[in-house]
Amino acid sequence: MSETRDSETRDVVTMYSPAGELTKNQAFMLAEARDFMDAYAHTFKRSLSEDADDEQSLPLRYRELLIAAVLITARAPQEGIVAHLGRAFSLGLTQREALDAIMALHVPGGAPALWNGVRALRTTLAPAESGLEP
Repeated sequence: MSETRDSETRDVVTMYSPAGELTKNQAFMLAEARDFMDAYAHTFKRSLSEDADDEQSLPLRYRELLIAAVLITARAPQEGIVAHLGRAFSLGLTQREALDAIMALHVPGGAPALWNGVRALRTTLAPAESGLEP
């Protein structure tokens, strides 16, 4: 494996880690399923990196919001939702856009999706107040 490809895969895998470090799960997957993680990194870069943007692309902040919405309705761990919302905000998403998307989740996902999304939004905006650090 080339050192460049190894570095690219690690960069993608740690993109959402607060300290930029591998989690235990990521380290395990890199050691045990390297080919899968290389494919994961390649797919990720093609869909959720700024390099994938062009004039006709959905802006990256909305692609990140879509990922957060899927995670919200799937009742995924808050840390993942907060990571994607945080990245969307860093790319220019507004609080109103996030709230509108979360309110729209009430239709297909019911009250659990709504309140899971509100919790993630509150955590993203004020982690210390919400009780969950991003």
